[in-house]
Amino acid sequence: MHRQLTFRRLAASVLLLCYLLACGTWQTQEVSPQELITETEPRHMRATLADGSQREYWEPWIHADSLRGYEHDRWRAPNPYRLVEVEPASLTDIADVAVRKTDVPKTVAFTALTIVVVGVAAFYIGWTMADYDLSYGGN
Repeated sequence: MHRQLTFRRLAASVLLLCYLLACGTWQTQEVSPQELITETEPRHMRATLADGSQREYWEPWIHADSLRGYEHDRWRAPNPYRLVEVEPASLTDIADVAVRKTDVPKTVAFTALTIVVVGVAAFYIGWTMADYDLSYGGN
């Protein structure tokens, strides 16, 4: 029973580590904003406008001839994750759209590197502490 519980904790810790270290990248889409929204219904997307500026949209939608969506207003109290509407962008002004996706090879490499570094540090600390007497009070 104890061994099974230890394995579950280890598995949960590794999954949490992978989640926290997940490397994401913006991937430009080859379709128009209308097609992207109707076909994939992205939760989060970035639009690059003709002037080079970029806007991020959460829960994007098309209204008339413009792209609309929300941004996370993280810096306001009392509700730091309140959704605030982003300035709409005309569909004719949008140069490209991108969605954020997890880069699996980078995530695996970064997680493995982190595990190795933590393992080496733990080994080094254990090896250097082996010579110390950690008992208190005694002769």
